Amino acid sequence: MNKKIFKTFSTIIAAVILFSAFPVTTYATSSDNSSITLDRNGILSTTTESYSSDTTIRWDSYRKSKLGVHDGNIPVSMLNDPVYCSMNLPSESVSDMMIAAWRDNGHIVGTIPDSASKLLNFGAIEDTTNTTLPENFSVYIGKMKMFAFSSSQNKWLLIDSQPYPCGIYIYTLPWTTTVATKCTDVSYHGSYAKVNLTREQLQGNCLHFWGKSAPIEKEDYLYYAACYDVWVSSNAVGTLTATGGIDTKDAAGKNTLTQLYSTRGYSCTTTSKSIWGNTIPNSEYTKCNSSVLNQMYSGNMTSSPEVTTPEASTPEVSTPEVSTPEVSVPEVTDSNNNEEVVAPSQTSEVSNTNTNETENTETQINNNEDTTPDNSNPGLTEEKENTPENNNVDPVTENQSPASNGAEEVKETAIPTPPTTNITLAIGGYKSIILRWKKQSSNVSGYEIQYSTDKSFKKNVDSVSINKYTKTNKVISKLKSGKTYYVRIRTINKKDNKTANSNWSKKVKVKTW
Repeated sequence: MNKKIFKTFSTIIAAVILFSAFPVTTYATSSDNSSITLDRNGILSTTTESYSSDTTIRWDSYRKSKLGVHDGNIPVSMLNDPVYCSMNLPSESVSDMMIAAWRDNGHIVGTIPDSASKLLNFGAIEDTTNTTLPENFSVYIGKMKMFAFSSSQNKWLLIDSQPYPCGIYIYTLPWTTTVATKCTDVSYHGSYAKVNLTREQLQGNCLHFWGKSAPIEKEDYLYYAACYDVWVSSNAVGTLTATGGIDTKDAAGKNTLTQLYSTRGYSCTTTSKSIWGNTIPNSEYTKCNSSVLNQMYSGNMTSSPEVTTPEASTPEVSTPEVSTPEVSVPEVTDSNNNEEVVAPSQTSEVSNTNTNETENTETQINNNEDTTPDNSNPGLTEEKENTPENNNVDPVTENQSPASNGAEEVKETAIPTPPTTNITLAIGGYKSIILRWKKQSSNVSGYEIQYSTDKSFKKNVDSVSINKYTKTNKVISKLKSGKTYYVRIRTINKKDNKTANSNWSKKVKVKTW
């Protein structure tokens, strides 16, 4: 059989399998209509008016990745939130490479290695499967922004903002033998870049572009999100699929180490689409006030309001929910085939970069099939003590002179016992736990954290010392994935080579993923 015919036939068969007979568990519709399972066409056409706001919908073929923190469940009230939907809805369109990688919805692909120092927001545009690109066409790429949730500040931060990509290249496919060529027919405008392309250049290849790398604060950043805008000339509508992701980079910002996620596929049109992706677990989305990212992306906010966690008088752990505002995404008016499409008005928080900058020219796409779903989700519950805790202050050593020949016995005065503290926030991350606690200053020099897989703390106990009383957060890393840990904290008072400790706080239970 002719190789070209065989390749086309194989692609068609793969597409049929992906779109109609993908081997996944289907989810039954509940009788009370609080949870509804829909097919592809049904869920992509659903609006907030289709069902009551307390209804949850799910695509019948949603598939979690190995590191999945998104479960495909979408409250109807969240359908207007493109950040949330980016990793839970099915793709609008797919490319041959997406079919080969079995990715028809957003996937968590990898994690941040110890050697990583920077993050890079990138986009990728490929020809949609079973389509032929026009002989000549244009792709318009708007602003690119990247965000991180700070555990110490308890809010979202803007960590990179560009009015248009810093580098635009064409990569040949497959990725294992790729060759990168810089795009030369590019014009830069105030808030977007226009890339003129030919069928010969892009058919079967990938238009790859990126923002500017940003430093990773591993001890502070908990979740990440990124977005860029894209639209195309009218003769290319329906022929191009856009996706996005975040790469981890080495200290030089040149070499790609891992890819954090890959978004669902978006069908490119003449109206601007915002290509969102994120690593936020569905279970933590509202707690982190993540819908504010829509406002941060469309406006000039460099940080979100702090997520408030009220300090209780008792050491009970509480993570309040935050309301989710609906934010509309601006659209671009369609234009004639030979006219330039006008981008929405945009204001950049970062001054325009050198358009010839090619800071990072390498990307890594993981095309390995993910076949083992992880059904665990991070969570936090307070664990009540069933056995007596060590409620006594650790004894302070008393230096005593020998009593002989009637000599007077001398004792040193014990230092004050510090007050107890309590954990106010505990979130399970990938092989990690993120903690916050109430600051204590009176007779306190630091804190001690204990964590264990044994809730009685009799075995497998590890501890972390915090030497500053002003510090109120800590990321405990290098833990086991999918494990439940018990965590408690106490204050420490060190003075004149003597130490006094408070009682342990009530322990909390948290699960890693």
